[in-house]
Amino acid sequence: MDGQSDIFSQLFVKCMEAGLSASDVELEILLDKLLKLDYDRRIFAITTKIAGEVLYHFAFNTNLLLSNNEFLHHKYFQLAVHLTSSQEIILEPSEANSLVSRLITVWPSCLNNATSLQGLLDAISAVTFLNGAYMSAENFDFMLQEGESGLYSIARNDSVSRDVRRTAVQCVAGFCLKGKSDDRTPTDRMASCLKFFISFLQSISVEPPHDILTCKMVFSALRGIHNVVSSESRVHTPEIGPLLAVLKKFMVHGLPGADHAAPHELQPVPIPDLRPTNKQEEDKMSETAKTQMKKKKRKQKPRSKFKDTPETGIRADTGQGAASAVGEMQFRPAWARVTSSESEYSDTEGAQRAKLRSFLSKIRQTSLSSLLHTVMNTDKHTMLGYWSSFLPESEATADPATLFNIFKVEPNPKCRATAMGVIGTMFDGSRWYLSFAAEETTSPSRNASSFVPFSVSLAASIREIHKQLLLICGKEQSTMALTQLLKTLAIVVLNTPYRKMKPGLLIKVSARARYFLISSQDNNLKVAALALLKAVFSTSAPLGEVASILTDVSQVSGSSSGPHSRGESASAGSASGGTSWLIDLCISFARLGKTMSVPGSTQFFEQEKPEVPLPIRAESIATLTKIVKGYLPAVKDYIDALGNLVCLCLQDSAPTIQLGAAHMLEELAGSIHQMIKSSPSKEIEDEALQFWKKVLGGPLQNAMQDHKTPLLQATGCDCLSTLSPKIFSKLQKNVQILCIALLTGFTADENATPVKSSAVRALGVFVMFPALRQDVVFLEDVARSVSVLLSNSVLLVRANAAWTFGNLTDTLVINREIDPGFVREFKPTLVSQLFEQAFRSVQDKAKVLFNMMRVLGNLLRYVDENHVADPRFGTLLLKATHILSDMVGGDAMVKVRWNACTACCNFLSNDKLPLGIPEWTDHVYDALCSSVTTCKNFKVRIKAALALCTTVTRKQFGSKFIHVFCCLLQGLEESNMVADFIDYKFRDILQEQLCTTLIHLSSLLQAEDLPVLSPHLLGKSEEISQQLEHYRNKLLSATDKEANDTASAFINVGTALSDSVEGYMVVKQVSAAEKLMKFKSTVQHVKHLEISPNAAAVNHKGVYGSLFDFFTKLEIGSVESN
Repeated sequence: MDGQSDIFSQLFVKCMEAGLSASDVELEILLDKLLKLDYDRRIFAITTKIAGEVLYHFAFNTNLLLSNNEFLHHKYFQLAVHLTSSQEIILEPSEANSLVSRLITVWPSCLNNATSLQGLLDAISAVTFLNGAYMSAENFDFMLQEGESGLYSIARNDSVSRDVRRTAVQCVAGFCLKGKSDDRTPTDRMASCLKFFISFLQSISVEPPHDILTCKMVFSALRGIHNVVSSESRVHTPEIGPLLAVLKKFMVHGLPGADHAAPHELQPVPIPDLRPTNKQEEDKMSETAKTQMKKKKRKQKPRSKFKDTPETGIRADTGQGAASAVGEMQFRPAWARVTSSESEYSDTEGAQRAKLRSFLSKIRQTSLSSLLHTVMNTDKHTMLGYWSSFLPESEATADPATLFNIFKVEPNPKCRATAMGVIGTMFDGSRWYLSFAAEETTSPSRNASSFVPFSVSLAASIREIHKQLLLICGKEQSTMALTQLLKTLAIVVLNTPYRKMKPGLLIKVSARARYFLISSQDNNLKVAALALLKAVFSTSAPLGEVASILTDVSQVSGSSSGPHSRGESASAGSASGGTSWLIDLCISFARLGKTMSVPGSTQFFEQEKPEVPLPIRAESIATLTKIVKGYLPAVKDYIDALGNLVCLCLQDSAPTIQLGAAHMLEELAGSIHQMIKSSPSKEIEDEALQFWKKVLGGPLQNAMQDHKTPLLQATGCDCLSTLSPKIFSKLQKNVQILCIALLTGFTADENATPVKSSAVRALGVFVMFPALRQDVVFLEDVARSVSVLLSNSVLLVRANAAWTFGNLTDTLVINREIDPGFVREFKPTLVSQLFEQAFRSVQDKAKVLFNMMRVLGNLLRYVDENHVADPRFGTLLLKATHILSDMVGGDAMVKVRWNACTACCNFLSNDKLPLGIPEWTDHVYDALCSSVTTCKNFKVRIKAALALCTTVTRKQFGSKFIHVFCCLLQGLEESNMVADFIDYKFRDILQEQLCTTLIHLSSLLQAEDLPVLSPHLLGKSEEISQQLEHYRNKLLSATDKEANDTASAFINVGTALSDSVEGYMVVKQVSAAEKLMKFKSTVQHVKHLEISPNAAAVNHKGVYGSLFDFFTKLEIGSVESN
């Protein structure tokens, strides 16, 4: 090896000495010496720089390529292949581009010589490997031209050698690879290459009998398609129909019953546009898709330099993860290497048949992998139209090219696994679409219409897919394919709306998972089975069908027959000894088999077991986490056992197990808290208290104090945030102090970002605890922590700090309402600092800004007359009101605007402030009126109307009373004009709130207001009367319901529209009966105004006379109704 390096070094010197004066003979001798070296072995003297210099020198500093000597040309082509492809050398982009420019000059002379053309294409393919993204437009356009001399013409010309045609296709496939720096080929070039591959595959004849050279051509074209569709772009979207037709054709190539006369383009089935209507819904529905994309973007580990790679270059261990390593590795996969094809004909007949079967399998594998990437990188709604081409719509489907039919005839388990990956990718992120499925609960009548609703047909397809997957489970023998099958089933389960399906599907799915979990010896299969069970317990919890799976033993007998059915009942029986077979099994896995007492269990804890592999332990804990999140009441006897498991796992040496235990603790504690709230009992409270004492007695605090695992610390803070106020108050004082000290300490700058974010949010929970609410020292500590973290550079930290800031100010208001003397205990200087901090944070992003509206509203509600009298506070308070009015009437995010309206509620409800003085309230009333009349979002208009209803006295309206009244009339009149369909469900609530506010303002009317109001009532009395009468009837109906102790549907409209932000103090809830009393008193008030001197001066039949008539009529109606 060293001798070859020495020889090459000597030859390199001679190469550099050869110039334009060197004769053809001298160049030939030099090339012959270079070609005699054994390039199959690594020659360390050949580096990227040296290889580029040698090739560049021969091309530009000699007459080698300028001569007409075809033999010299061919030897140079061979040298280019050896120095690059054989030695795994990737040239610099500039050198590669220059060499291609020079090689193109001999292109015309090689067209009539198959050997020269083969050598030229081999050289271009080797030189441009991973450099296609940097190729000049001139070189690319020349080679992809549609004329007779372009690669397109060469590849489709039947008179050209098939080896040359294959090399031409392989050359284009190499152009589509990512560069060394992950640079991608421009989109327009990728689109041209994709059309090239599709056209080639549509034109090539693949009728049996198959031969190896044709298979090689097809395989190279499919590799090119794979390179294009795996580029994470949507360049293939315009060609989606022809592309899917080609992939569907070749994913069954070589299988019995394959249709070789497939259509050139698949036509999509029209699908209703069921996509989410807003960004929040879309984000919620595609969590699994986002997770998959994050995993996809992770870089793969580099392979060793000369380790053989699969010829397909595809990871076939999992279908979803199947991705070409070509673009991410430095060295050439087998398909991109330049080799001689002569050796293919020297084998025996049996070896030839084996090679042919291997190539046919590679074609199907590459086609399926390309299909997987196509589905992954295609818009979900677009792809839905093609589902029927790959998935069965009903049991009677006759298409042999569906993904499920592949399993009946496909001999290669890698292909079967990849086909499963395609199905999983189709389902992943399609929950919003599948949610429209609805299975008929009754058998259709014979006389029923032949029309089948879309929801019913979709449900039938979902059921058939479940049936096919379960049948395959009973027949599949390959562990790899079974593992991928269970993963695919897990994705299907996560995206299927079982609430709308007939019961039974999940029981069958869990029976299959249970069998593999108990009987299989393969660890990967056990992990996949646990992941499937975890998906089952993640589906729209709680479902009675799922709850029965925890304890039902007989479900296994209902599984489909097949090679796995033998001994299934016996396995199930041996696993069932406890209250819940699954919890028993997961606890045994998670504990590594150590003895532990579990209520009712006699099977898994009597003797020591061998150590369980880490992935199985981690997945067992994750499965338990899902169970306790949705189904803890069904297995509440396990609370103590699960608490013991958490304590044990928190002390484990594996960070994965510690983190999983912390997540389980978070969900377990949250579920216990919900149980206490929904069905409080002393027994559950005592059990919860013992649980927390056990956890906080050492395991959790020790784990949280390990600074080497910040993610575990952050999760520990999340766990503490699930503590219920009642349980916290019963903990020992030293434990309470420990919790507070941990959280406040974690907000310090030296801690990691996730830790600070979780800690400050947990403080936001603690600050609302009654046991801590009046602890002034604690509140001051929280205020200081919040002020520091609101200046953090990470948005998530600032958002959580802002939420805690809002809860802190909620607490201040509650304390002031309970004990007005609390205001004197809390330092005024700290209150002014809170105002200043809020002013700084209103310049932040919306995630921080909407909580700052909470803060300013609460602070304005908190202050009293002493603060107003202080000149320092006067400026701060006025500035706060102007910020609120700007946000209410501005173009901020909707959530910011309605929070600003709620903040105005708090401001206007503080009678200690000088409400009614123009500089204090006029701009606020103007902003609220503007929102009531012009805002497109009905939720904002409702909140604004609610805020206007907060003002108690006429004096507090100042000079804006008439303006507010008129704006409310206008808002009520225009409330039927709904611009967005989403607002229809809020229209009635808006009208009710506007009527409530109008009634409130009518009760404050004075006689001198009537002449001023008369022009604004012109032509509106009848419509207003109808709205108020409808409102009155609602109140009467709701009052009857309240009298029967049933829930009222009309209590506090503002509360009904709450966006679930904790701690909001809005207008006090008012029952329908109280509203009706208010209505009646307002009627009496208006009647009294009618006979006042000012009113008498106006014609009763005039502008507002009918309004008086309406109030009188309402009074009579109310009396009659009662």
